[in-house]
Amino acid sequence: MEVESSRDLVALVKLLRRRGTDLPTVEVKAAGGGLPKSVRETLSAFSNDRGGLLVLGLDEASGFTPAHGFDAAKIRDDLAAACSDVMEPPVRADIQIEDVDGQPVVVAAVPEISPDTKPCYVKVKGITGGSYTRGG
Repeated sequence: MEVESSRDLVALVKLLRRRGTDLPTVEVKAAGGGLPKSVRETLSAFSNDRGGLLVLGLDEASGFTPAHGFDAAKIRDDLAAACSDVMEPPVRADIQIEDVDGQPVVVAAVPEISPDTKPCYVKVKGITGGSYTRGG
């Protein structure tokens, strides 16, 4: 799933709110206290499967509303660093800052990696313990 315009993002957020949960190719995290460690697993899973969209700055527990204490610029930079420094092979996500309800969120389109470079894994966990796929 890709968000190519702000209209696409608005439609996606409406769908998330209607469903009340993440989607198979969309993961949402509040990230109000910084970049969650679980983002690494999401990066691995999306890279190993068919890709996906990571949205940071929306609080699922509050109906996908903007998260309190969210620092979009810092999260964008921390996510970019995680993609290049924490993952093997590095994840080449397209990371943007967008607006939802007048507040900034970070949207990262994570592509599937080529079969000859799979699996993508969290370096510190190793290839066996750090490789993930997305479940239903």
